[in-house]
Amino acid sequence: MSARRLRLVLLAVAALLLVPVAGLVHRALRGAEAESSARHRAVAERLFDEMERALSDLVAREEARPVEAWRDGDPARIAALPPEPFVLAYFAIGPDGRVAAPLPPRDPAALAAVERWL
Repeated sequence: MSARRLRLVLLAVAALLLVPVAGLVHRALRGAEAESSARHRAVAERLFDEMERALSDLVAREEARPVEAWRDGDPARIAALPPEPFVLAYFAIGPDGRVAAPLPPRDPAALAAVERWL
């Protein structure tokens, strides 16, 4: 077999192998991308569930507190509450739509934002 013929045969074999190898590489990259996406989705779902659980616990504690605890507006009683990570300020919305806060908020801008929403 001549060198030229050998070169053509090797070139043909390389061309025939190129298509399946390219397909395998493409499929592997798609699989890795899908795995990464699934991992991100699982982490996001776990994070959402944890946030929902924490907020549900907070809502349950607030709903268990009697309304009278807020009506008298006793700042000492409200100040004695344990700090909550999601609570920036305690406030009440009166029948006339006014926002009242028995304590200065941790973040005055948060209370101002609530007043703008109402």
